[in-house]
Amino acid sequence: MASLEGIKFDDIDGSAIAERDLDLDGIRFHPVIYADDRICFFHDQIYDGDDDQFIRRRYRRSSQRLDDCQSYIQLSGGRLFRTSSFERTFDTDKPVKIMEQFSVLLPDGGSDVGFRVLDRKNDEVHEPLTRLFFGMCEYELRQLTAVFSDLFHGREFDQRGGRVTASRTRDNSCDLSNRLIPARFPYVAFANSDHFGGHIAIGTFYDTLSFLCLHPRKSDAYARLLGEGVPEDALRYALYEHRNYLQDELYTE
Repeated sequence: MASLEGIKFDDIDGSAIAERDLDLDGIRFHPVIYADDRICFFHDQIYDGDDDQFIRRRYRRSSQRLDDCQSYIQLSGGRLFRTSSFERTFDTDKPVKIMEQFSVLLPDGGSDVGFRVLDRKNDEVHEPLTRLFFGMCEYELRQLTAVFSDLFHGREFDQRGGRVTASRTRDNSCDLSNRLIPARFPYVAFANSDHFGGHIAIGTFYDTLSFLCLHPRKSDAYARLLGEGVPEDALRYALYEHRNYLQDELYTE
């Protein structure tokens, strides 16, 4: 979880509730904020209705089988993490509020493959929260993937170059890391789906770039990305803000 300057628990409309009373259906589109101003979003789209067996038979936690029935999927920095107990995972008993002012919008399974956090009061994208959950805003990630493709990857297998997309109906595995990419969840692609590079998890893309740009001031890759117009503040946030990973990231078997 993270805190976000400018968004405070006391400023959020709604009644405070204990985290043990949170209901997945009640937070499926909205972030929650903790009394110490930490913000979190729990993603439920990989659930098959109410059947948790869907997760238990298809996904693993690191190298271990999932063996808990009660679970939430946390989204942070473009990565999906599984947690089965708020108290055990976050070591907190602070109350929370559902941030109904903000909706987390994911690809709809049709022509819209975008993602964003919408501020419902003014019907505008809330960029700081979008970056918190996805690492970058959609337009920033689209620019980064296109620039990366032209600089380092080329278009041998796909003339469209690097792009942000989503699968309408099926889950996929990241070609580099085997991270889970659920259906209707954004990922980046540098090739057709039947070629290597056709499914790259957003978090894996950031990890790859952070390795290439391990020391920004000495990195030719970092300088080249900036030279092509990628905003430095967005790049630094996506690459370095989420290095301290949470536990139980989702991978496919």
